[in-house]
Amino acid sequence: MYFKREIEDLFVKYLDNIVFKLLNGKNNVKPINFRRAQDKHEIDFIIDKQIAIEVKYRAKSIKQSKYKWFRDIYKDIPLLYVRL
Repeated sequence: MYFKREIEDLFVKYLDNIVFKLLNGKNNVKPINFRRAQDKHEIDFIIDKQIAIEVKYRAKSIKQSKYKWFRDIYKDIPLLYVRL
């Protein structure tokens, strides 16, 4: 049997995939892309060039300054943070 911490680690590892499957499942949202900056910062999902989604397991891991590059370049695309 897994301990609580091991289960949490597995869940965090696959959280982006779970969200992708939900977005791509019943609602058939397309196209779904992602964006990575040269410094390797990334946005998890950009849906139809209209909305960006960053997935985080914990709220304290969301740092607004980390995504300034995206907001500066893509001013017309709102960035949402999804967390559990």
